[in-house]
Amino acid sequence: MSEEALHVVLPVLQWLAEGFFDPRVFGTVAISVFLYKLLPTTDPVLGLGQVKKPRFQARSHVFATDLVRVPHQRDPAMDLSMYAYAMSRVKKIVVGSNTGPDGKTPVSGNVTGRQVWRPQGDVVELPAFSAAENPNAGDKLLRKLLLDGKKVPTGGNGGKIDKALRQALEYFKLLQVRLVITCYITGHDLGQSIVDGIIVYLRNQQQYDGGWGLHIEEGSSMFGTVLNYVSLRLLGVPPTDDVCVDARTFILHHGGATLVPSWGKVWLALLNVYDWRGVDSLPPEMWLLPRWLPFHPGRTWVHCRMVYLPMSYLYGIRFQAAETPLIVAIRGEIYATPYKSVSWRKARGAYSKLDEYHAPSPIIRTINYLLSWYELLPTLLPYRKRGLEFALDFIQADDNETNFCNIGPVNKSLNMLVAWVVNPNSNEFKQHTQRIEDYLWVAEDGVKMQGYVGSQTWDASFAIQAFVEAGVATDAAFKPTFVKAQSFLTEAQNVHDVDDGPKWWRRYMICDEILL
Repeated sequence: MSEEALHVVLPVLQWLAEGFFDPRVFGTVAISVFLYKLLPTTDPVLGLGQVKKPRFQARSHVFATDLVRVPHQRDPAMDLSMYAYAMSRVKKIVVGSNTGPDGKTPVSGNVTGRQVWRPQGDVVELPAFSAAENPNAGDKLLRKLLLDGKKVPTGGNGGKIDKALRQALEYFKLLQVRLVITCYITGHDLGQSIVDGIIVYLRNQQQYDGGWGLHIEEGSSMFGTVLNYVSLRLLGVPPTDDVCVDARTFILHHGGATLVPSWGKVWLALLNVYDWRGVDSLPPEMWLLPRWLPFHPGRTWVHCRMVYLPMSYLYGIRFQAAETPLIVAIRGEIYATPYKSVSWRKARGAYSKLDEYHAPSPIIRTINYLLSWYELLPTLLPYRKRGLEFALDFIQADDNETNFCNIGPVNKSLNMLVAWVVNPNSNEFKQHTQRIEDYLWVAEDGVKMQGYVGSQTWDASFAIQAFVEAGVATDAAFKPTFVKAQSFLTEAQNVHDVDDGPKWWRRYMICDEILL
């Protein structure tokens, strides 16, 4: 190496060495390597062979709903052994509503493209839904509502490809448009139509063994089965109903609700059908740790961070719902032993193999064990108070910045519960209730909660690209469609930075696919 090259390389090497051995950098790297070596050696990306496949019974369920705008007469000869469902009130989809479910109370934030379902028309019976054929709904109700009264282009006998594509685009133009527990605890009424629709959805998605998976394309798990069973009971389904009998048989056959994983334990504890002593510690003091620590909760994936946040607050105050006869009844239904004889110490950290993707590492088990003793220390009280204050400030900031929609349905439900715990009569809690319906969706399989409040801007952007690729971007016939799409994208995007962004681990605004 020449002398000139050394003059360039040596300062760079010196700079790298000084940076690496900086106490903050070296500590972070050392701890990260140490933790990595203790993690399971298996690839965290699951192969298809590791995913449990769902198995549904070969049965069809008829879903009749009032989410239409045309009269409909029910067929008296319909097979009543199917899960037929007629909502008690009439509904339709409403786009861009700036009010809550009552149609009067204004909601905060931008409502461009907002999609909610409201009472409005007569009952219609949709094609029978069978999860055995396909657990995913085809949104046949939405398509019907949007196409009613419109002339849909039809294909001829053959024809050129470009003509067929043009007809498809013409058709497309016509189509542009853990909650139950929280509502039970807070006393918020979802409305009988929504309640009935959720029950129908859970009936439709129940698998042959009586359970439910973490999602509809996975085999039954304790997490999915226990929480869905509890939801059915809270929604008014009696324990003698076949759907509950089958689910309860699955739960007890697999060891009872003490084997539900950690998030499930938290929800059960909040409902007061599980003891907080059986939940691994979720200390809110973690938020007070130095931010450069690699295991600081602020450094976790956003969906983990924003769920741990309200969980840590509710765990820190040990909140539990008031005991009711229904809660007492559920306690007697989901455990393999009488509720009063459950060993909560043994239940802590216990889980069913049905829910295991990777076994907890030794360091995780050790940390959870040490934290269980930490919870007994009286000296933690001042730190806990400060941790709770920070967590509450963070929760309220998240509510305000997302217009009480939050990032997803899990932390939406938890944040809503926190708002109620702090003040049941607060405007914050009321604002939360006004944005519940943003997450609800209705299709031929029933009423479900979406993973986000919508993907409207994401969908619109891809649709526009499809139009351009089809070569019709300059076609006068499609100009109104493009004008509307451009206007929507302009209005729907978030263009402001978050207040105190760095404090809440939000350093800049990204125009996401989610409409807030």
